[in-house]
Amino acid sequence: MGEQMGLIIETDRLSRAFGDHPAVDGLALAIAPGEIFGLLGPNGAGKTTTIRMLSTLLPPSGGTARVCGFDVVRAAGEVRRRIGYVPQQVSPMGHYLLTGREKAEIEAALYHVPRRRLKARVGEVLELVGLTESAGRLVQEYSGGMQKRLELACGLLHEPELLILDEPTLGLDVWSRHHMWDHIRSLCDEGMTVLLATNYMDEADRLCDRLAIIDHGRQVAGGTPAGLKAALLAILVAAGLLTLALTATAMALACAVPSHGTFFAITGFASLPLLFMSNAFVPLSAMLGWMEAVARLNPLTYAIEAMRLLVLQGWSGGVPVSLAALVLASALLLTVGAWQFARQTSHRVT
Repeated sequence: MGEQMGLIIETDRLSRAFGDHPAVDGLALAIAPGEIFGLLGPNGAGKTTTIRMLSTLLPPSGGTARVCGFDVVRAAGEVRRRIGYVPQQVSPMGHYLLTGREKAEIEAALYHVPRRRLKARVGEVLELVGLTESAGRLVQEYSGGMQKRLELACGLLHEPELLILDEPTLGLDVWSRHHMWDHIRSLCDEGMTVLLATNYMDEADRLCDRLAIIDHGRQVAGGTPAGLKAALLAILVAAGLLTLALTATAMALACAVPSHGTFFAITGFASLPLLFMSNAFVPLSAMLGWMEAVARLNPLTYAIEAMRLLVLQGWSGGVPVSLAALVLASALLLTVGAWQFARQTSHRVT
């Protein structure tokens, strides 16, 4: 028996390597019942490999994973009974001469749906995905969107606790994508947990309650779509404020020096030290003590640190601290620059 289940999916340092290539590297997930959780990333990021491990089709190279309270290695059979899996690509071989209803009935038998319930359950899932009227047509006559919906229906036949969808709208037109989104959202509204792998940002934003952004097998950010967008907006606003402040400082300097040549000499000489005396090339944690102290006096450091933390950890505790320091430094520079600019221009007028 599984343990008392609090999380539908829980992984700890989950890894998978193919030879010397790590496809998934130390992934940690915690997915609660009833949510749509997204794995967002480009092709080759490790999304499908992660899904194959969680659905017991591929053993991990390292770490652990529990699905519906059961270990994916030691209790693979128990995991399979509790999940529905709709893969990215489904081979049509052997299905084209079947009707949609016949294909669903065969899948139901493979899922061990009781015979007395089989036909009724097939009818329920076909109605859920809007294929009741087309159930008697051959699968080979279905459009791409209809075939995707049929696969979704088959994944729901045994009423799984967790539905795993690997890029369910890949290759669909806009109307079919939105239709599929409506079906997925309706499942979550009924209490089903969904793990969704996608490389479409609009899909993740529209459907997911939370998501993990993965690249090269590692999670580089995570949180709610709204939280990630708010963090990015905060970074852009703070970076814009810093740009404005540095511009005001440069204008004040331009008014104070006797010639353009002197101005360009000073700014050219100062720009490289400003960059190198920040954490643009070396993280603060890897610097010597005196180097870190100098870098922390540089407002550019806080802009870079906020962006670095956002990418690596999401909206973590360190991001607001870096943003607050950046805003304070920018406000100080802006005030000093504006004061100096006003002072120099007033002198020139008089």
